[in-house]
Amino acid sequence: MSKIYVEDDLITKIISLSKSNYDDDFADRIFYDGEVDEDELVEDDKQKIENYNYSKIEEIYFDEYTTDKFNLLKRFTNLKKLIFDNCNVNYIPDTLINLEYLEIRGGCFKNIPLTLYSLKELIISNCDIKEIPNTLINLEKLEINNCKNINEIPKTLINLQRIYIECCQNDIKISDLINLKSLRLARCKNIKEISNTLINLKNLQLVHCDKIEEIPETLINLQFLQLEFCINIKNIPKTLINLKHISTMFFNPKNIKSLPNTLINLKHISTQCNIPNNIKNLPSIIIGKC
Repeated sequence: MSKIYVEDDLITKIISLSKSNYDDDFADRIFYDGEVDEDELVEDDKQKIENYNYSKIEEIYFDEYTTDKFNLLKRFTNLKKLIFDNCNVNYIPDTLINLEYLEIRGGCFKNIPLTLYSLKELIISNCDIKEIPNTLINLEKLEINNCKNINEIPKTLINLQRIYIECCQNDIKISDLINLKSLRLARCKNIKEISNTLINLKNLQLVHCDKIEEIPETLINLQFLQLEFCINIKNIPKTLINLKHISTMFFNPKNIKSLPNTLINLKHISTQCNIPNNIKNLPSIIIGKC
């Protein structure tokens, strides 16, 4: 897969690549200094920009403070992977219809294009993205970290399998995602509930989620449950009969006192709770301490 690592401005990178032989199977790591202004471009440079084979590039990484002053990013229509790391690019072209992986760390981004139909993995952190587009129907993994404007995960993202959300202050709504297998919420102090529609969830991790009060009884396919410092959860449903691993840790002694005796498929327990004898004595059980 052909890659470009941008350390300054994308146009400088294109001109640099055009001056040397480029191996399509080798990750390009040409470094350079200085910026290019439009009035500094000679005819030869302009020709190189026009003739460059943009379709061969499948991955671009924008480093800190890098730019795309000439809006060349829209020409990379075969791009599969795109990473912005606190750069000065503030737009994502709607021409990147083949993009499968998008990661945004900081920066000035407000929106994600509706046309990223092929996107499978989206990671956003420390940015002002306003919403997750409901057109990302092939998205399988979503990570959100410290993004203050996100309020909902669209129900249309039916192929989502993994969601990880951390340090977000809104009560983000997550429901009706029937293929969701793994959900991790950490330091999301205003999320109030886990939807009872997430019936195929197998992995649930809640860390410092102060307003969540219960685990839905409908999560009957759950196999892994982690609860850490969720001060308002008082019990674990008896219906979670497929649970194999449970880990709990609490500050508050009023939290869960004991595990239900219906959890007969447990393989590993790490908890401060009382453990029923019929579970404690299972031959395959491993009991750890928090």
